[in-house]
Amino acid sequence: STPEFNLSHSRGLAVIAVAASHPGGVDLEFQRPVGDLLRIGGRVWSPRELEWLEAQPPALREAAFFVGWTRFEARQKTAGQGIFAPPADPRQLSERVFVPAEGYVACVAVADCVHPQFRHFDHTGA
Repeated sequence: STPEFNLSHSRGLAVIAVAASHPGGVDLEFQRPVGDLLRIGGRVWSPRELEWLEAQPPALREAAFFVGWTRFEARQKTAGQGIFAPPADPRQLSERVFVPAEGYVACVAVADCVHPQFRHFDHTGA
């Protein structure tokens, strides 16, 4: 089996996902003001994901959007699809959302793995 890797970066921070033998994807986003969250999500998310975002309290909706977006994009990368392709089936993937630094959110997803082991290593070079 061949190791798989995926990279994402946002505003000077990068995350790399490495999987021993299964396709994997990662997405990283700096949380920032975004216009019409429901319209943006509605363009690419599944109806279930959009309903989840709509159900969030308005004060928390922007933070929830970035969690949902990183989950969506990590799954799409794992499936080898772009964001405008049909949404990848989350039931076929394992994923983990994490905060790599203040103001950021990230998600790593891996396919075809029954019991994945997620490990996080923080390297800040000085």
